[in-house]
Amino acid sequence: MKLRQVDRREREKLFKLLQFHLRELRRTIGKDLEGDEEVFYPDFALYFQEDRDYRAYFLEHEDQIGGFVLINYAPADEFLGRGTGGKILRIAELHLTPLHRGEGYGQFVFENMLSEAERKRMPLCWEWPKADYVMNKLFERFCHWATKNKAVECEHTEFLRDGIEYKRYLLKAP
Repeated sequence: MKLRQVDRREREKLFKLLQFHLRELRRTIGKDLEGDEEVFYPDFALYFQEDRDYRAYFLEHEDQIGGFVLINYAPADEFLGRGTGGKILRIAELHLTPLHRGEGYGQFVFENMLSEAERKRMPLCWEWPKADYVMNKLFERFCHWATKNKAVECEHTEFLRDGIEYKRYLLKAP
């Protein structure tokens, strides 16, 4: 199992997986689309520019793509409040293919992202629709694991965006 940065030539492959993920997520929160309409993702192009603040990774296992994670190094003020300064490692999207769920792949991704955040001495943050109980359960399990095994603090907050309830998770050094 490994995380591999997505190559520019794999842009279409990532886009198809992202569309599948976004449609699945919209169904989960009760905002399903009709037909084959694309789900607009405004930041997608940023993951293929020279800007190193945006990165896309494929999760690979036995030469199969088991999912992807989109991350960016975002200004902390946007997520933690004005005057915070610095940056956070933000997990923008995480998708595991149906065949790669419930097997520890999500834990693997989060452990890698937490290690990256620790190396860069920044908090790790992600937001997810509250209605996605399965993913929020994974996030809560990971937060519990991280506080117990990595001596980090985990904060949960809830907020409303575009009429949808979200949970924000923040892991940071005490």
